[in-house]
Amino acid sequence: YSELASLHGDIVGQFSTYIGHVMAVVGGVEFNDFHGGRGGDPYKHVPAEYQRRAVNWLLSSAFQTPTWLVPASVTNKLGSDSGKSTVTQMQSRVLNGLWNEGRINRMLLNEQVNGANAYSVKSMLDTIGFEVWKEANADRPKADVYRRALHRSYVTALIGRMGSGGE
Repeated sequence: YSELASLHGDIVGQFSTYIGHVMAVVGGVEFNDFHGGRGGDPYKHVPAEYQRRAVNWLLSSAFQTPTWLVPASVTNKLGSDSGKSTVTQMQSRVLNGLWNEGRINRMLLNEQVNGANAYSVKSMLDTIGFEVWKEANADRPKADVYRRALHRSYVTALIGRMGSGGE
């Protein structure tokens, strides 16, 4: 099954690339190379609505378990964890990437410069927290193995962030 493993790895890698590109939008800064002083400011923060849509895409694509990425017909042939580690690692990368100190600092600067027109760190954290813990608000909470792993990743990332001396 080495070819199957290779092809599956390629698909996971491509999806991770898409996630990385979308993650760059959150707390992102656009550069427009104006020549000879023509034009406006070369550096501009990515508009708040675009950042909000990027976070929502990340949450719906990575945190709502991408079962299409780990079909049992493939993962049962590749290992004993049925793709759980693939999903868990991806979700952890998204959490840690969104909580990256550089990203948070750029978002805080954006809030300072653009005020209410900026996509705030608080708004992002609230959105992420709501998505991660949404089943906890249900009358009869039910979380599958992937969601429980996401909960653990969230708590681990939060503890790591607090321990790093970050804001």
